[in-house]
Amino acid sequence: GLQLDGSLGWSWFGVTTPLWIPIGLAAPVFACAPFAIWKQVQAAGDDANASMQAKASCVGCLVAGLLVGCIAGTAWMLCYKLDAGGAVAGFSYFQAIIPVLVVEGLLALSFLGMPRDALL
Repeated sequence: GLQLDGSLGWSWFGVTTPLWIPIGLAAPVFACAPFAIWKQVQAAGDDANASMQAKASCVGCLVAGLLVGCIAGTAWMLCYKLDAGGAVAGFSYFQAIIPVLVVEGLLALSFLGMPRDALL
């Protein structure tokens, strides 16, 4: 609220620091996770259950990375748009929230793949 009424002269990137801290802490996890998953695949060998678990871990890591990336992309675009002062940024607010809309669309598609009895 202080940024909106002009009493705080910080950049929007500084105002949204509580959002950037967990994103910054999660980024190394998503960067190192593929190496841990690769070790898990190598250790699985011919075991079908362990191999399936490694594949599930890989998909979970990719989905979580996509989700965090889309949220960070939207936050960055909104902060840039607010700091630039409107039309100077070169894109609209609707274009700034497209990454979040992508996540919502992917979540809707994931519900289509769920068994019917799990949804009811």
